[in-house]
Amino acid sequence: IRGAPKNLLSVRFSPDGRHLTSSGYDGVLRTWAAGTGTLVASHLGHGEKVEGLAFSPDGRYLVSGSRDRSVRLWASAATSRQPSSDRGHSGPVYGLAFSPDSKRIASSGADGTVRIWRRGSGKEERVLRGHKGKVRMLAFNPSGETLASVGHDRTVRLWNLSIGGESRILGGALSQMESVRFSPNGKILATGSGDTHVRLWDVEKRTLLKMMEGHTDRVWDLS
Repeated sequence: IRGAPKNLLSVRFSPDGRHLTSSGYDGVLRTWAAGTGTLVASHLGHGEKVEGLAFSPDGRYLVSGSRDRSVRLWASAATSRQPSSDRGHSGPVYGLAFSPDSKRIASSGADGTVRIWRRGSGKEERVLRGHKGKVRMLAFNPSGETLASVGHDRTVRLWNLSIGGESRILGGALSQMESVRFSPNGKILATGSGDTHVRLWDVEKRTLLKMMEGHTDRVWDLS
C-alpha cells in the first residue's frame, strides 16, 4: 500500500474485508480501502505510539490503545470523527479485544491489569488483577464468557467473566508471552511467546497439546 508510514505496530482487517487499518509510532491510525489501497481516513487523537488495535465483530467500531494510556473508541474505521476516550490504565495500553456481541471491550497494559469496558457508556465494569507484569494480548472465546490474557509473567490466564472474573492459569512457557487466539470452536487456545514457539492448549483440560517450532524471534501475533 503506497503512503503507509514506516514503523507500523499493528494492522487489522475489518470483519467484511473491505478496510485495513494500521497504527504505529506516529500515533495516527490510517484506514485503507483493501481493494484499491486508497487511504480512506486518518484517525488523530493519540499522543504517543499505538500498539493495540481491534475491530468490533459487527464492523461498526474500531478501538485503539496507546502508550499515552488511553483507550479510544472510533465510530467507524472509514471516518475521522473524533472518538470517545477512556483512561483507566496507569501505563501504556497493549492489548484490546471486543466481545463477540460487540458490547464490551477488554484492554490490558503495562500496569498488569485487564479492564472490561461497556462499549456504549464507556463505563469501566471490572478490573481483573493477577498478572505480575505487562499484559500483552487478549482474546474472547466464541461465547464471550471467557477471556484469555497473556503476559510477561510467562503465564496464560483464562478469566471466567460469568462468575466474577475468576482466573485459571496455564503455564509452561520459557519466556514472556506475547500473543493469544482462540480456535473458532473455542476448544483450543494458541499462544506465541518470546522463546520463538507457538503452543496449542486444550482449554477444558488446561493441558498443552502441541508445541510448534520454526520462528527465529518472538511470536508477536497470531491469527
